[in-house]
Amino acid sequence: QITDSNILFTLNNIEKGKAKVHSFLKAFHDKNPYKGGVTLETISSSMGWHQDFLKSVLNSLTNEKQMGKVNDLYSLSSYSEHTFSKIQLNQIRFLESYIKSSGLVPIEKTSLMKIKKYKHSEILDLIYFLKSKNKIEEIGNKFVIHKDYLSVLLCHLKKYFDHSHELSILDFKKISGITRKTAIPLLEFLDESGYTIRKKDNRIIGPNLHD
Repeated sequence: QITDSNILFTLNNIEKGKAKVHSFLKAFHDKNPYKGGVTLETISSSMGWHQDFLKSVLNSLTNEKQMGKVNDLYSLSSYSEHTFSKIQLNQIRFLESYIKSSGLVPIEKTSLMKIKKYKHSEILDLIYFLKSKNKIEEIGNKFVIHKDYLSVLLCHLKKYFDHSHELSILDFKKISGITRKTAIPLLEFLDESGYTIRKKDNRIIGPNLHD
């Protein structure tokens, strides 16, 4: 097989490469059940192969439907059939419920790390998993909020902008019931997401609020 860069690989080498990548991904999934996949950079760093060869191997696995790619993450097709243990399911449900109990108030990741029943690495994996399943949203680097309550907040904003042109920080605190500590990063998130647009110290409605 000849690549676009005129580099020649034998079909036997491609087959060996496929087996090695398959084993690498399987080991990754077994060790990281909450993570959806691996980036190209991670696979490349682990394999240490020429980029053209690696891409040929990945393309072959993808064409054979042994592997898929979602949001720049590669994973084995069989991983979608992964069944969590009872303990893992309890961990997922507990953390989602814990975050949801905070309501409209974004919860600090540092406070999640203080949950004694889990290790820090487990919490980070659970946050990653819940985000990948569209259950929670990260607010900057420090906070998370449950998607259900983010939807509630967006509904409050829609109603507010139905009769007001600009939103002050004080107005935002009133309609959300949160403190300035969490109001500022949440407003910045809303700006970045296109739900609001910053206008000096106030906000006006953004293009994505009614999507």
